[in-house]
Amino acid sequence: PVGLGAGSGFRSLTEFDATIYGTSHNTAEVSLPSGTLTVAERSRLSDISLKQTQTKGVVRVIGHGSDPKAARDKALAVARELERLGVANDQIFVGFEVGNGTTEVYLHYK
Repeated sequence: PVGLGAGSGFRSLTEFDATIYGTSHNTAEVSLPSGTLTVAERSRLSDISLKQTQTKGVVRVIGHGSDPKAARDKALAVARELERLGVANDQIFVGFEVGNGTTEVYLHYK
């Protein structure tokens, strides 16, 4: 996966180190079929944000799309929703890769 880099407001996936942040305990897959989150996806992200607050963990988001822009946009849509739900942007690592699939969300804590 490629990290977003400076300017996104979130940490780049290239900065993520599982030896520091712990293993993945909670995952969600977000399809964004119409480019917007469904009610069920928002609910799942809400659950992840609550758990992140309780555990003081970090969230890793990897967007997938048919081209770099689509993949990046999906990752950012999910990251922005997590931020809106109360996860600090410095606790969200965001990246993307070209290819089919859902946008993956992982919560890491020790």
